[in-house]
Amino acid sequence: MACLFGGALRAAPLAPLDVASPGAEWRALFDSMQAVDRVAAPFEEARSFAFRKEPKRYRGIFRKEADGRVSLAYTEPEAMALHLGEGFAYYRKGGGAVRRIPQSNAQSAALALFPQLLNFDLVPIAEHYAIFGSLEGERWRLRFEAKEASADELPYQAMEIQGQGTAVRRIELSKSEAQRIVIEMGDPVYPEFYLPEARAAYFFSPDPE
Repeated sequence: MACLFGGALRAAPLAPLDVASPGAEWRALFDSMQAVDRVAAPFEEARSFAFRKEPKRYRGIFRKEADGRVSLAYTEPEAMALHLGEGFAYYRKGGGAVRRIPQSNAQSAALALFPQLLNFDLVPIAEHYAIFGSLEGERWRLRFEAKEASADELPYQAMEIQGQGTAVRRIELSKSEAQRIVIEMGDPVYPEFYLPEARAAYFFSPDPE
């Protein structure tokens, strides 16, 4: 799954962005992103670590529900699904039991950013990250850099999202220069609804809803 963006977008100058008052072009983009109720797309994920020469690679399907909840259903190297939303993070390995990731867990803080990022709920993120952006036609890039006052408490020191129109194409999450996650997104589809079996498989909870 090749990334659709080359050097031209990465080389575009980034400018500070006030997400509370972003200007007409950015506001139109944010409004169009937030108007997308449901989206599903394949993804490839590479996790780099200081002690590994090569990144560890994963594949799966990303899904977003109309109320903002997101699902990451990994298919490789093993079946494992995450269901993330405001105030919760659930996971299930294979056909096993649904479990909650405690909010006290460091991983929970990192996962909590996914719904905010992918629903473009950027005002809360701006409390802890300085935000920069470039917008050229339908192609856009957002970069988030940890503010000094919050840096020690944040799961990522920098984050970056690239996209085209309403399609997110690349997400980069950096804990340090040597430790980062890069997610390349494939072509999205926009379901009108999810069947009950899909909701049970990907938008699960420990207790039946």
